[in-house]
Amino acid sequence: MKRLAAMIAALLLLAGCGGAAPEAAADPNLEELVETLSQQYDLTMPSPVDDQFLQEIFGILPEDVLQYAGRLSMSAASADSILAVEPAEGKTEEVRSALEDRLAFVRESFRQFQPESYEKARAGVVCQEGNSLFLLILGREGNDPAQEVEAAMETLAGWMEDHQEAG
Repeated sequence: MKRLAAMIAALLLLAGCGGAAPEAAADPNLEELVETLSQQYDLTMPSPVDDQFLQEIFGILPEDVLQYAGRLSMSAASADSILAVEPAEGKTEEVRSALEDRLAFVRESFRQFQPESYEKARAGVVCQEGNSLFLLILGREGNDPAQEVEAAMETLAGWMEDHQEAG
């Protein structure tokens, strides 16, 4: 039932974001990648990231990005977060800084609370593939969060490469 609700929310999000014309050098559709990672790593109570979340939670202005997609856990006990952002021209460092600030905030928030979520946050990364920046805080229960993040980075690198060639 949760997955059905998440899929419906994702479809509604896609429909709402469909009006913007893609840039010629834009990365592939980040929503597909985020949905793949979200399902693969079984995020706790994921909610799609919208313009309000992007600005209020992540500190990124919607006008500073060409496209974005994300899932954020709605559970106070979970650090799970995936955000993919293709910054507008000249905004890469500003977006990277905002993602790094969010990662630091999540790490500090879980330092004395929920050891499993703290380990996920400690293993979390901000990385870049193509023109896009990614915040990854994830991991399946019982697995080493650092290995999970490393595997997710390999997945996103392969996905971006495959979809760049197809595009």
